[in-house]
Amino acid sequence: MAGLPNQSWPFAHPGGALLAPLMAALGLGLALASAPGPVQAVLLAESVRGGTARGLRALAGANATFGLLLVTLALGLSIAVPGGFLLRALEVAGGAFLIWLTVDGRTCATLNFARCCTRAGSETSAT
Repeated sequence: MAGLPNQSWPFAHPGGALLAPLMAALGLGLALASAPGPVQAVLLAESVRGGTARGLRALAGANATFGLLLVTLALGLSIAVPGGFLLRALEVAGGAFLIWLTVDGRTCATLNFARCCTRAGSETSAT
């Protein structure tokens, strides 16, 4: 096609310099949101139990929690960057939490699974 500039589509448009990063962010967001995980499992379960409205409320709660976490983290790191004693304390607390999760998981694996689930507040029954 004669007469057309030899440029790729996003940059041929006058606002294309802004469009390319937005499209990249959209693609990254979609890729991260579509990955299976515990939040998606909860959203699916809530949607199946209570319909679309309940699923959208669960989605709003998950997104609000994630946004609050990001803002809190950003403000906390801008005020006090962890270093020295604080960083070491965070590492030890994180390691202790992982060890606790491991012990609790192994305990539930060796005991009756239904009893562990009811202890955690799940709606499953032992029958």
